[in-house]
Amino acid sequence: MKRITVQQWLLYIVLGLSVVLLLGQLLFQNFFVDYISDIHRSNVEVAIDRTMSDLQGIVYEMNHTVSSLAANPLIVEYADTFDARLRFYMAFNQVRPVVLSTINNMNIDYLMISDITGTWYTFNSESPFGSFSTTAWRHATYTISAMPMTPMHAVNTIMILDGRAYLCSVHPVFVISPIGYVQQVGVVAAITGILSLRYVIDNFGALYGISIYLHDTENILISSLPEWDGLCLDYFLTNTEPAYMRSGAIIPEALEIIVSISESDMFPQRTTIVASLIMVAAFSLLLLLIMGMFINRYIIKPFSSVIAGTRELGERNLSLRLSPTGVTHIDELVQSINMMLGRLEEYGRRVFTTQQHLYEMEINQRETQLYLLRNQINRHFLYNSLISVKTLASSGEYEKVGEITDGIGYLLRYVTSERTEVNIFDEMEIIHQYVSIQNIRFGNSIVFETDVDDRLCEYKTLKLLVQPLVENALIHGLEPLGKGSILVIRGFLHPDHIKIEVRDNGTGIPPERLVSLIRDLQDADATAVLDGVTGIALLNIQKRIRIAYGNEYGLTIESQIAAPGQAGWTQASLKLPILPHV
Repeated sequence: MKRITVQQWLLYIVLGLSVVLLLGQLLFQNFFVDYISDIHRSNVEVAIDRTMSDLQGIVYEMNHTVSSLAANPLIVEYADTFDARLRFYMAFNQVRPVVLSTINNMNIDYLMISDITGTWYTFNSESPFGSFSTTAWRHATYTISAMPMTPMHAVNTIMILDGRAYLCSVHPVFVISPIGYVQQVGVVAAITGILSLRYVIDNFGALYGISIYLHDTENILISSLPEWDGLCLDYFLTNTEPAYMRSGAIIPEALEIIVSISESDMFPQRTTIVASLIMVAAFSLLLLLIMGMFINRYIIKPFSSVIAGTRELGERNLSLRLSPTGVTHIDELVQSINMMLGRLEEYGRRVFTTQQHLYEMEINQRETQLYLLRNQINRHFLYNSLISVKTLASSGEYEKVGEITDGIGYLLRYVTSERTEVNIFDEMEIIHQYVSIQNIRFGNSIVFETDVDDRLCEYKTLKLLVQPLVENALIHGLEPLGKGSILVIRGFLHPDHIKIEVRDNGTGIPPERLVSLIRDLQDADATAVLDGVTGIALLNIQKRIRIAYGNEYGLTIESQIAAPGQAGWTQASLKLPILPHV
């Protein structure tokens, strides 16, 4: 039977107490903290229900008021009167007493009535905001006139007048002709300031941290926290602290309410979780300290000397040996370690020698491959350039021979330079020189276009990667085509690589040849062994890239052969690493 040590007993005790404390915290959260959260949630629900009911009651009373006034025979008679003098008399002696009594009893700031001629009569209560300005009055009459109205129902909206928000309730005045035709002859509109509704939201505004906000589609109109009054609704939603929120509509798409309580009040269990974890950590640290005092004498000190010896081995060499500790079982371990160190020292010496030899062979092989590939491309490039000179000289075009000779001189300096990597724009310049030379040979029949990202001037690549692709496009793709030849070079900077494309509108590559070429390019990895200095230019480019940068980079070919009524094309694409040009 396996014996349990004192250290194991102490560890079990620490784990057991930690589990008990965590379970207690979870029970406390489930049965007490969640109960507190439910109370706050219930308070929010009560607050929004009561506040919405009170506000909707105010809207209902205003709607009832304007509906009653719109149906009052005196106001109907007034609105349906064309005679201006008679209408003025009726407004002062009949309508005014009814309206003033209504707005004083209903806490309405303004009551506006229009007649069949479109003339408005405004009645003002003792409002603390005074009368409307001319601009605000015109805006109010325009807004009310544009509202869709029916004979049966009042319509509500929110209007901003002179920088203040007002609740507006509107009902049309209708008359029925002797033949039963219903005609709108006027409008009754009651207007009251939103600020006068603050007493409604103040009933719950300070209850258990609850905040109440009334808003239209864009701004906070009034709230239990006055510092939010008038601010943008989007700003409020994105800059308030995390909170539990409920919302509801008083007037759909015009006046809505938000009731919220902060998460720190709504979910106090977060604080209790932290406190419980601190207590668990404190008890665990205390018990671990006691356990450490027991195991220090029997385990830590002997092993400390062993650890110090192994650290010295790591900092120096494997020829050192560990010293005995005086503890029987640990000394057996030290002896075994010393024997293992002797064997490792001998084995490591052999492995190091072998790896060094293999590494030197690999470096030499890669350098040889790159040298052969680069020299092969240089000879091929110079040979074709001199063929162009010979062709022009044979045809007697000596001025063009002079031009092409100057270009070849520039190309020779570039090709024979000792640099193996060049700026990408240097490679673009050599292509311009080469195409100019070939265009002389082809009678300026080639349209050369470039679209290279300016940012590529900051990066480098292997020399003579793009030029062989251009040479292939000219000789194999465009030379048979003659007039109408187009050669396009594009360069793109992607987040993780650089892409350079060479595209021509030539005859295209036959499908069977394209399949064979794609297969050869896929097989031309960085570890392939070259067959002397033979091989085509595309395979050489692929091998140079993969030897220098790895198999994730390289050359791809796409093509479509020309057919009746359909143009052919070939595109060679280079994927290169992003290497800053220093």
